[in-house]
Amino acid sequence: MQREAMEFDVVVVGGGPAGLAAAIRLNERIYGELVQVARSDALPALDFVGQWGYSVRQPGNFFEGDFERWSAGVFLSVPLFDGWRTRGKVAQAKAQAGKVTQDRVALENTIRLEAQAALDALRVARAVLEAAELNVQQAQRALDMIQANSQAGAATFLD
Repeated sequence: MQREAMEFDVVVVGGGPAGLAAAIRLNERIYGELVQVARSDALPALDFVGQWGYSVRQPGNFFEGDFERWSAGVFLSVPLFDGWRTRGKVAQAKAQAGKVTQDRVALENTIRLEAQAALDALRVARAVLEAAELNVQQAQRALDMIQANSQAGAATFLD
């Protein structure tokens, strides 16, 4: 039986708070690295190039060894001025990284507010429950008094 296999660098399992936090932190790190990638366009680059092949004018000489050619080269490119393209890319990457950070802070604030609202609702529910318990106690006392008065003949059935 063949199974499909996929390779991943990171897998976040679950959509709970821990999984969401891990995904957000990873996203921040990714955008931080993208800033570095954008900055790298302003750095010198060293390229190695190699070629091999045949150089013939007649098709009959195509695979003869006398016509084999190869070449190798090293190229150094130093960016002097690119019209501020790299600066723009870096600024854009920083803005995206900043947006991701702001999204994380907004999410943290939303979670904090929701947790506070749930705590407040719990406190209100506790207060309502305590008030209801007091009402039940007062009703029980009133019932006990009416029953005692009824047994003593001091109350009517209407009480």
